[in-house]
Amino acid sequence: MNNNNESQIQEQVGLKIRELRKSARISTVDLSGEAGISQGQLSKIENGKATISIKVLSLLCEVFNRPISYLFQKEEEIPQVLGTLVSEPGPEKQGIQRFASEVNRISKNRISLIPLWTSQLGQAANHSGAVTNHSGVLPNQVEYLQQGLIDLFIDDLSMFNSFVTDFNIFALPYVFSDIDHLMRFLNGDYFNERLRQPLLNAGIRLINPSWNWLRGIERVLVSKEPIFSPDDIKGKNVRVHDCPALIKYWEDMGANPVFVPWAEVKQALEQGIIDVIPSYTPNLFPLKFCDTAKYITRIGGIPSVLGIAMNEVKYQLFSPTLQSALGTASQKAGNYFSTLVQETVQPDEASNIEHFQANYLKVNVKPWKAKLEKTIEALIKEKVISKDLWREVKRLDAESSEP
Repeated sequence: MNNNNESQIQEQVGLKIRELRKSARISTVDLSGEAGISQGQLSKIENGKATISIKVLSLLCEVFNRPISYLFQKEEEIPQVLGTLVSEPGPEKQGIQRFASEVNRISKNRISLIPLWTSQLGQAANHSGAVTNHSGVLPNQVEYLQQGLIDLFIDDLSMFNSFVTDFNIFALPYVFSDIDHLMRFLNGDYFNERLRQPLLNAGIRLINPSWNWLRGIERVLVSKEPIFSPDDIKGKNVRVHDCPALIKYWEDMGANPVFVPWAEVKQALEQGIIDVIPSYTPNLFPLKFCDTAKYITRIGGIPSVLGIAMNEVKYQLFSPTLQSALGTASQKAGNYFSTLVQETVQPDEASNIEHFQANYLKVNVKPWKAKLEKTIEALIKEKVISKDLWREVKRLDAESSEP
């Protein structure tokens, strides 16, 4: 290595160490203490005057939870395109499009999102012959994320249940009494320590600065025959995604849970593979469900929260500035998405009635809520969710009820 190249590398490493330190708001005194080096040595490194020592740089990178390769990465080696899954028509797809636009704008065109269809990933997985899950079958979308076939994924938090089983809880209705209850759980120590951190340990980072991606207003059941109570569900084929808690919930009502990918739900409904689609109000009109199923049963509940998840290896290739751009874009697009959901509910309901003669059924939700406790007991016994999780949910609910 000639002196000029060595000097350039030292300067680059120094700039990146300083950027990481300032982004983390750590003083030179604290950083040198955590890394076990002198403050003078740290100052030389940041100013590009220190001879490169892999051992010392490893200690510094350990503080920031960064791979040492990040320090030597050139600007042209930073990823410029992130692959993310596209959604079906509706507010969700528009929210993802807004997120992509904001990422591009805030990063000053240094990052772009490229939409990918699930079918494209399936073909890639088949072609490679190596990208399968523990069962030897094609992985689900979150496993695609972990394996790096996609870089970024936006969906309901329950989708991460295959890595941390407590994420199952987010698929169930009536777990949280209101939005405030849900937010206190998501912002609490239990969620961060027992769900978010283990997911990160598995290589998936949730980058939401706040939980403002709210899907839907209330839960509904879309069906070909009217449904008024849990008894009406018995024997019906109910669409579910790959979530043990959700499967158990519908089984306990005597239904037959049928796994169908979201992109294939309309076709499955038309072909009679499924009889009932649990969903949220904003999905109904864009996907034309009521063209086939005329009954919409309102079963209440609160909106679900979408998580923006990123492959951790890819995330750590970005500078703090670009990581911040992703967070800011998430915040802006989340506000847009949640507002759009609110604004489309009433017009979509009117359109469903006008175009498809849909029938909206308001029912007593108490019998539906009563089914939850029985399911929770079974899920704890089967270790699908933990007793500690349910205890924390109940504790937070009791706190909010105190005068």
